[in-house]
Amino acid sequence: MIYVWTKEALLFGSMEEEQVKRKVVEQLAEIHPTLKEELVSNCIIHHWYRLPSYQGACGAMKTAQYGNIRYLWEPMGNVHFAGEGISFTQKWIQGALESGLKAAYQVYERHMDRNGHHV
Repeated sequence: MIYVWTKEALLFGSMEEEQVKRKVVEQLAEIHPTLKEELVSNCIIHHWYRLPSYQGACGAMKTAQYGNIRYLWEPMGNVHFAGEGISFTQKWIQGALESGLKAAYQVYERHMDRNGHHV
């Protein structure tokens, strides 16, 4: 997997899909020449910044702000927060999944009694 951002993301994002594939295979083949054929057949490209709802943006907390995440992990009444932006693995899909599962469990738990029965 190749994950690029900032200037490299703009460079790769400005290329046609076949150009990106060739460039990625060239770069990876310098390190792993024997994988060249396998790389070509398994190449999938996703341009986050081309999606109107994302446009390549992601939030980034300062180191001192990570202590505040615990407040957003707790529900506020019926409101539950989720998303990679409030996880410890920001900017990655695992943060989105982790926080989404957390919020789903909190909703589930809220509707269970002490014996584990749905109320």
